Amino acid sequence: MKNEFLLKHITELSPIMEECLRSGKKVRLTVVGNSMFPLFSSKRDSVVLSKKESYRKYDIIFYRRENGACILHRIVAGRDGAFFLCGDNQTRLEYPVYPGQILGAVEAFQRKGKMCSIKSLSYRLYTVLWCAVRPLRPALLSAALKLRRIIK
Repeated sequence: MKNEFLLKHITELSPIMEECLRSGKKVRLTVVGNSMFPLFSSKRDSVVLSKKESYRKYDIIFYRRENGACILHRIVAGRDGAFFLCGDNQTRLEYPVYPGQILGAVEAFQRKGKMCSIKSLSYRLYTVLWCAVRPLRPALLSAALKLRRIIK
């Protein structure tokens, strides 16, 4: 018998994932979408999520929007008990996102087949620099893509 994979939409899986996270288990999730590019590539990279007692600036969180959509974005600021979030491939902030909407946070990720820690110096430097240049992201990504085409 061949290995069979059953694909499910995240809205079907989120209650199961939420229960696992709430009970202290870790959840591994393949990233789908481009909002966290260039850090994560859609359908190539994955994240390991866990529940935390509290969340802070630069954490990448997995949360549920009011419309039920589950999203992976980075905390860039906090105010009045809520968070401002932004994907690494975006410039517009999303606010407010409340702690009760957060299902878990990234504690590690697999990128290009290699496991990476969010505690590594290279990741922490990337995070601080990428958040600092948020208004310039479109121009930086465009220039990087053009340079990549020239090199190839």
